[in-house]
Amino acid sequence: MWLFIYVNLASLKEKPPVQEFVNYFLSDEGAPLIGEVGYVELPKAVYSLVRQRVEERTIGSIFTGGVDTDLTLEEILSPER
Repeated sequence: MWLFIYVNLASLKEKPPVQEFVNYFLSDEGAPLIGEVGYVELPKAVYSLVRQRVEERTIGSIFTGGVDTDLTLEEILSPER
């Protein structure tokens, strides 16, 4: 089971605690806690790609319109896609 969070862009920009939470959630310190509470910890490359999306303020789900199930999360999150 994966743990997904959806962050309101305005809150991310205007509320420093939201940015701090997202940064921690995706950090090398916070990510291992996801596995400790029963969710699947994702590969470090996935966290890096998601951090990039947050930094660039990329909005929208990567799953809009369906997803090719033959792709890895790294491939789905790739900026070239």
